[in-house]
Amino acid sequence: MKIILLSLFLSLSSSLFSQELLFYASGGLSGHKYKSDLVNNRIKLGGNLGISYTYYLSDKMGINTGLEFGLYRNNLGFKHEYNHTTNILDDTGENFEYRVQTEGYTLSSYFTALAIPLMWQYRLGKKHNFYINSGLKLVIPQKIDVNVNADKVNLSGYYANDDLLVDDLPQHGFGTIANWSDNLNIEQKLTATLSLETGMYFNIKENSLLYAGIFFDYGLSNMLKENSAEQTDNKALIKYNPTNIQDAKFNGMTGTGIKKANLLAFGINVKYTLKFQKKQKNKYDTETILENKTIEPAKETSIDVSKEADKEVKISVKEGTKKEPKGDTKVSEQTTDRNNKVVTIENNSYDDNSDKKVKTATEKIEETKISLEGNESGSTKLSEQAKKNLDEVVKIMKKNKNIKLKIIGHTCNIGSIQENYRVGMKRANSTYKYLIDKGISHDRLQVISKGETQPLAPNTKESNRQKNRRVELEVIF
Repeated sequence: MKIILLSLFLSLSSSLFSQELLFYASGGLSGHKYKSDLVNNRIKLGGNLGISYTYYLSDKMGINTGLEFGLYRNNLGFKHEYNHTTNILDDTGENFEYRVQTEGYTLSSYFTALAIPLMWQYRLGKKHNFYINSGLKLVIPQKIDVNVNADKVNLSGYYANDDLLVDDLPQHGFGTIANWSDNLNIEQKLTATLSLETGMYFNIKENSLLYAGIFFDYGLSNMLKENSAEQTDNKALIKYNPTNIQDAKFNGMTGTGIKKANLLAFGINVKYTLKFQKKQKNKYDTETILENKTIEPAKETSIDVSKEADKEVKISVKEGTKKEPKGDTKVSEQTTDRNNKVVTIENNSYDDNSDKKVKTATEKIEETKISLEGNESGSTKLSEQAKKNLDEVVKIMKKNKNIKLKIIGHTCNIGSIQENYRVGMKRANSTYKYLIDKGISHDRLQVISKGETQPLAPNTKESNRQKNRRVELEVIF
């Protein structure tokens, strides 16, 4: 039980590093999928606008929720000309056969809805940044706005007892109407959709991403409400009006033979994302450990490192003091380390053949270029050139036993902060293992990761990100 609670705590704690606020728009075919034997249904273009928030539980997985506004549209037409018969009562209470015939009938509808998504997001890949979202959306629809039209409508009544057909009595609701039209607002029920998204994401700025992909939403329940009027008129397309044929009204969606309406939407979506990162001490950043260590005052040390011109170069370290160089020609360079110790690098000579200062061991090591094989996001293997450069470092370290190194791994900003700390650590470890294999003692080496926190250039384009994927060496005093 303790292990489970600890794992949950670490998971929630790590999620503080990278959260996302998303603004998005989607477009495609959005409307009702109707179940009917009588009509042809065409879903029209619609779309959504929304804002959401992703709370990451790990490097790759997170929970997304928010609020979106959607527009849904349909066009309907009868497969064949409408001819419907049902038995009802007239205004005198006499039973008759009510007959409705139409020509050129069309129906267009639209409605808006608010939706609350609850999605599970998973990001994968280093070379290719894919994402998958799946989950549910609670859809709160507004009334459907329906507009119906017909070139001609024939309304007639047949009285079987009298064998009488009445088809031209407008004052009692029987006759022909040309260019008939009507509007109606129809209530709908709440529904939930099964939702799926997939696509790719791209880094466009230091703390922003662009998601682009496709989406699919399918309603899990019927959204139409049946009312008592529709049941009384036995689902006729046009209600019988016994006083005036011109007041004949559309009788609702079930009058068209529609039995069920499920939400259906699919198309493309684009999301602009702002990343929020909380800065805190990370278990991968061993720099926090160094800050808490007490470093003993160093003893003055002389190291012979000049291989080219057989010159003597001295590195002197003494807390709180400065050391004057000896010799005919004096070149000195002073810095301070993190504990404010004065570090004086002395060089008592110049190259006989040039005006260039002979490089100290520190300069030679810290200028070493350590490139990665492929130099791609997530690459951790050393290139052949990096191995050759490290061989020169090995020679200096074997000649100067007092030199110790801090090996620092860096990354670009592709991926989460936790993932980049791990990649940076793997890169530093590749250098560490190479030096160990070449005979350098492990107690002279220290490995840390800075992840994406210290870029050499802004992570706005690939050439800059390649510069930021690197390993650096730092001489420890």
